[in-house]
Amino acid sequence: MRTRERAPPERAFGILNIQNMSTQQKRIRKDDGSRPPKSDGSSMLDRSPPFDLSAEACVLGCLILNPDVANDLTLILRTDDFYDDANRKIYSAIISMFDSG
Repeated sequence: MRTRERAPPERAFGILNIQNMSTQQKRIRKDDGSRPPKSDGSSMLDRSPPFDLSAEACVLGCLILNPDVANDLTLILRTDDFYDDANRKIYSAIISMFDSG
């Protein structure tokens, strides 16, 4: 049966103690390529924002089942926050009905 070697103290529990590292080790750790390169933000313009259609459906379902939360919800959530156009229209209709009484 093989025994596992014990991790050095600076690597125990996945924690990296940089105080005990030499300058060379810090430089290697910094430049090892494990982190993605910093972006200038232009690639963000080409991608759509993150969305979750099931979360949108849950919000609408909760709003339909419990219209008392509509007042609080309008303080947090705007119509433009919905990714799906149909969900955006449903939310807008529910809020307009709530506003009209």
